[in-house]
Amino acid sequence: HYIASNALFLVACCAKPSVITFPGMVFLLDTLILRKFTPFPFEWKRYKQYAPAVAIAIPVAILAQIAQTAGGATMHQAGIPLWYRCLNALFSVGVYLRNLVWPSSLAPQCAIQWPALPHFAIGGVLIGGGFLLFAAFLTFKVYRWLQDGALKDAQHITTGVLWFLGTLFPMLGISAFGGHAFADRFT
Repeated sequence: HYIASNALFLVACCAKPSVITFPGMVFLLDTLILRKFTPFPFEWKRYKQYAPAVAIAIPVAILAQIAQTAGGATMHQAGIPLWYRCLNALFSVGVYLRNLVWPSSLAPQCAIQWPALPHFAIGGVLIGGGFLLFAAFLTFKVYRWLQDGALKDAQHITTGVLWFLGTLFPMLGISAFGGHAFADRFT
């Protein structure tokens, strides 16, 4: 099963590089839901099962970046500063959450282009910022519960929040490909 899962992960990476978040998501499930181990104290030997997936994910991420750059898909971001892309990522989290609850005005081909922020920008920043603060609070609480050995029911909420953010990370626009500022088709 272990070899098959890594082989299928490699195939998935060939199909869509954004699946590189898989090792992090498996770690999240192993730690918070299945409780196979706790990350305290941290010992590298305990995490060797993730090494093949990480060894697949890193080259795939690098190759995807090289291929997209060579194909001209990243030329739109050449003049966009990192702080603006991070602000856009915060906004995008809020818009993805809004679209999760109220999916309207979605475009099959990313209609929102750099450098213009899409409509709902202020609301997106407020919702995204609030959600990230909530995620940070939950992560801190779970960290404390793991240290005390008393992980409670909040593990499911925390896992869901971190899963949402983790799988969404490649689409947040920090290192996005193409001229879109927000990929609403991923909602």
